[in-house]
Amino acid sequence: MNTAGLIGAIAARYLQDQLEAIGEDSSGTARFIIDCLTAEQTASVATAILQDAQLAPQIEIKLPASFMAGQGLPDSVLTDHRATHFRNATCEKPVLLVANTGDDEEQSLKELVPIGASQLQDRPDLWVRVAAEGLLLTSDHRKWWERALAGLCELRISSLDRLAGYVLQTRVGIQEDGLPVIVALGAALSALRIPRDSAYFNSLNEKTRGYTSRWKKLFDTAQKKRACFLLKQTPSQVPLTEDDLQTTFERVKDSIPETVHDIVRAFISSPAGWHDQSVQLSMCEWEAVAPLFDGFKRVPFNLGQATIDFYDERQPELLNDAELDYLKRLIRRKTTASDDDEDRTFYEDHRNELKEERKLKLAWDRFIFGKAFETEDFLTGIMLCMERLFSQQTPATERHLRIRCDRGTKKELRELNVDAGIFFATRYRGLKALFGNKVQWEVGSLFEFPALVEDWRAARKLNHSTARAALQLKFIVELEIEVAPGHSEVNSAQMIWHFNPDAVIAGYARDWARLQEHPLVYCGAHRKPLSGKGQFQTVDLSNVFTFVPVFGKERGTFVGVYKKAIDIGIAWLQNLSQARQQNLITDEAADILEKLFLAFQTSYSAAISLFSEKGLVSHELPRQMESYASLLDGVCTHAKGDRNRELLLRPLLRIGVVAVQGGRPTAVVAPWHPLRLGATAIKAHLVSDLIKRLLVPKQVEFGDSRLFFRDMQECLSHPFYPELAIGWDENQPELLCATDTVSDYTLHESSVAADDGLDDTNENPAGGANCVVDLVKRYLALQPHEHANLSVVLYNCDSSRLPQAVVEKIAAMDEDEENEVRCQVILRHRDAKRLRGLYEKIIAASDGDPDAYSASEATRDFMARLRIGIMADQAPIPASDDSRPTDIVFSQDVIARHARVEWFEEDATPVDPFSLIPAHWSRRRPAASDDLKSVVYLCCPAQTVEGWSYLAAIGSFYKGNCDRNAQVRWLPARLLDFRDTSTARIFEETHNLATWVVNYDELLDRR
Repeated sequence: MNTAGLIGAIAARYLQDQLEAIGEDSSGTARFIIDCLTAEQTASVATAILQDAQLAPQIEIKLPASFMAGQGLPDSVLTDHRATHFRNATCEKPVLLVANTGDDEEQSLKELVPIGASQLQDRPDLWVRVAAEGLLLTSDHRKWWERALAGLCELRISSLDRLAGYVLQTRVGIQEDGLPVIVALGAALSALRIPRDSAYFNSLNEKTRGYTSRWKKLFDTAQKKRACFLLKQTPSQVPLTEDDLQTTFERVKDSIPETVHDIVRAFISSPAGWHDQSVQLSMCEWEAVAPLFDGFKRVPFNLGQATIDFYDERQPELLNDAELDYLKRLIRRKTTASDDDEDRTFYEDHRNELKEERKLKLAWDRFIFGKAFETEDFLTGIMLCMERLFSQQTPATERHLRIRCDRGTKKELRELNVDAGIFFATRYRGLKALFGNKVQWEVGSLFEFPALVEDWRAARKLNHSTARAALQLKFIVELEIEVAPGHSEVNSAQMIWHFNPDAVIAGYARDWARLQEHPLVYCGAHRKPLSGKGQFQTVDLSNVFTFVPVFGKERGTFVGVYKKAIDIGIAWLQNLSQARQQNLITDEAADILEKLFLAFQTSYSAAISLFSEKGLVSHELPRQMESYASLLDGVCTHAKGDRNRELLLRPLLRIGVVAVQGGRPTAVVAPWHPLRLGATAIKAHLVSDLIKRLLVPKQVEFGDSRLFFRDMQECLSHPFYPELAIGWDENQPELLCATDTVSDYTLHESSVAADDGLDDTNENPAGGANCVVDLVKRYLALQPHEHANLSVVLYNCDSSRLPQAVVEKIAAMDEDEENEVRCQVILRHRDAKRLRGLYEKIIAASDGDPDAYSASEATRDFMARLRIGIMADQAPIPASDDSRPTDIVFSQDVIARHARVEWFEEDATPVDPFSLIPAHWSRRRPAASDDLKSVVYLCCPAQTVEGWSYLAAIGSFYKGNCDRNAQVRWLPARLLDFRDTSTARIFEETHNLATWVVNYDELLDRR
C-alpha cells in the first residue's frame, strides 16, 4: 500500500463512520465532498469505496472527468458537470460523493459535508485502525500509537501525504523489522523530514505515553531543533554553507561511523533544501550524524564580524566610518534579533550588496525580520510576512504558502478572549477561499470559533480575560519553494495579531449579531461628558470609554435594541408615502424609487447575513454596493428639492453612519456602511490577487520590494471609501471628513475650525507625534548643546491627544539617547477659551494615568525628577530679532483648519473598483505657479461608479442636483488664500516664537 492508498482507505472508513452516525432513519440524500485532495488521493478514495462491499451499493460517486484523467477510474463515476451541479441534484442512492478541486466552488458547497485533510487528520484513531490491521499489537500499543499521531496532527506541521508516509513507515518497522511501537515511531521520523532517531521517544514512560501533550512537545522539539539541519539551516535559520559543513566534518568525522561517511559527503556537496541527499541523511540514526551539527548549535554566528569580512574583500568606499563603527559595535552585541532603527538603516542601505553572498543576506534577513511582526490587521500582517519571504528572489518551479496558527485545537482556542476570537473569525472569514488552493491553512477550528463559543456558553465557561496572551494569535507563514524536481526550500516568517479590547472593534460581533436580525437601523452614540459645564470628552476610536454606551449596557456598541422608531426601512417607506401624498414626487417616480429601495434592502440584508457565513468571498458585498448607488441615483434623479432630500436622501446617508451626539457634529462610519462593506471585500481581493501572482512559478521581479510592500501596507491602512459623511446640526447638514481610522471604523469630523472655542479635533496623533520626534532628533543633531534645554511649542493645537502622544514619543526617544533630553512641551493658542477647554481635556484624560505627563502653568523651570513637562502658555511674544524664546514650533493643520470649503466641478469618469487605490491619488488640485490659492480635495479625486453616486448625493445638499452632465460632478475641497490676513498673522507669530517653524499641513507647499 502506498500513501495515496492509505489515505483512500482512511477516507472510506471516515465515510463509513459518518453513515453509521446518520443512521437508517434519515430521509433524503446525504451529500459529501472530497475537499481539495490531489487527483491521486481522490482516485484512491473512490477506489476504496468501490472495492468495499458495504459502501459501494450505498454511495453514488461523481468526480470531474478532466481532473481524474489518467487515474484509471470507471466512466460511471466520472462527470463533466461541476460539483455545484450536484448540490440539489436528484440521486437514487442514499449517499452522493463529489469532489471540490478548486477554491472558486468552496463557498457554494458549504452545505456538503467535507472530507479533506483537516477532517482526516482529526481522526488519529482511524489511521491506527487501518495501519494496525494484521499486526499483533496490544491495546496499550495501539493507544500509544494513536496518542502519538494525535500530538503530531495537533501541530499541523505535516501534509496529508507525509502523515500517511509516516504511518506506513511505522507499520513497516513493526511488521518487517520487529520493532516495538515506541521504537518504530522514532525510526520512521525520516518520513516527516526529521532525522531518524529510534530511541527518541524512550524518554516517555508508560504513563506519559498516554498523554497527547507529551508526544506533541517531542514532535515540536524535533521539528524545530533537528529538521532544519536537513535543509542546511541552523535552528535560528542561519544557512549552513558547504565550507562550514566540510570544515566541521573534517574535525568530527572520527565521531561519525565510517559507514555513513559517503552519505555525509554527498549531503555536504549538495545544494540547500530537500532532495535525495537529504533523504539519505534523514534515514541515518541521529546519534550517528549529530556530531556534524552539534558545533553549529554551540557556536553562534557573529553577524557583525561576517559582514566586516564580506566588505574586506570589496571596495573600501562601500562602507563609511560610521557604518564600520556600527558593525564593530554589532560584534559586541549579545542579541539575535534587531530592535534598533540603526540596524534597519544599515540593512536598507546595503541590502543589494549583501545579496552577493546568500548566507550573509539570509542572516541579515533573519536579524531584521526575525522577530514576529506585530499587527492589528491580519491582512497587513500577511503583507509583512510576504515581504520577508520574497526578499530572496529565489527561482522556483513551484511555490506553495502555508499559514499556520499556534492555536488550532479547541483546548488552545479556549484560552483566547471570546471577543477577540469572534472578531477574527467573523472579520477574516472567506480568506481561505480567496487565497486559492496554493495556500494551505493549518488553523484548526479558528474560523469556527463562534460555533465553539456557543458550545462553551452552554457550559457557562467563557474566557473574557484581557491578559496579553488571551488577546493575540501567533501565525507562522511558510513559503515552500521547489527549486527543482525533488529539491525544495522552506522559508518562514512569524506574525502576531493583536486584539485591542478597549477599541471600538470590541463591539463588532455584538453589533453584527443585531444587524443580522434588523440590518437597516439608525445607529448612534454619545460623547462622554467632561463635566457639568456642558463640555464633552474627546472621542477616540481606540478607547470605548470616550463613548456613552448606546443603550446603557455595552460600551463600544453602536447598534441599539431594535425598535420600530429606529428602523430605516419602515421610516423610508413612510417618507416615500408622505412625499407622494404631498405631491413632492409623481406616482411613477414613487414606484420606481420603491422598487429600487426594496432591491437594495434585499441585497443589503443578504450581504449582512452572508458576511457572517461566507465572509469576504460573498458575492453580495459588491452587489449591495451597486444597489445602494442605484438607489441614490434614483432619488437624486426623481426626487429633487430640499424637502425630498430631507425625506428620502437623508435616511439613506445614515445607513452605516453612527451619529455621535454632544459637541460639534461628528460621525463614525461603521464597517456595515454599504460602501465600506464593498471596500472591505475589495481590499481582501487585492491581497489575494497579489498572493496568487507571487505564487506562480515564473520569477517575480520587484523594482524595489521594500517600497512595493510598504505601499501595500499603506493601502490596507486606508479605509478606501467612503471618505466623507454628512453630519447634522438640527436640520443643517455639515460635511465631515475622515480624521482617524481603527480597523474598518473611521471617525469623521468637520474639515474646518469653528469660532465657538469648543472645536477640538480627534484625529489620530501618531503621524504628528512622529513628525515632532523626527524634528527633535534632527535639531539636536545640529545643536547638541540643546539637550539640556529644549522647548517645543504646539501652536494652535486643537487635539488633546497630540500633546500626550508627543510626550510619550519624546520619552521613548530619550530612553535610547546617551544624553538625557530635558524638554518642555508648550501648548500655545491664539484663542484663550479654546486653550482652557483643551487644557481641561488633557487633565481629564490623564486622570487614569497621573504620571503620563506633568502639567504646570506656574513655572518654566525644570524639576529635577522630571524631564518632560507640559505648559499652557499664553505669555506675549518677546519683540527681539536676535533670538527666539523657543526652539521648535509645530503647527498641525493650523492653516488647513482655517481654510474654507469650496466645491469644484470635476471629471466624473469612473474607475474600476479593483484598480482604484485611493491612497495612491494626490489630493492637491493642480494650480498655476503664480496662483496664490492652495486647494486640497477632501476625498480621492478619482471614484468608482458607486463612489460618484455617493458624492453626488452628498453634494446635492450643497450644490443641488448635478444631472445636466453625467460626466461632471461636484467635489469638495479646502481652499486657502495666502492673501488672507489671519494666515499672515499666524506665519508672523510662529516665526517670532521659535528658531525652527514646521507646518505639518496638507494645504501648504513650498510656494
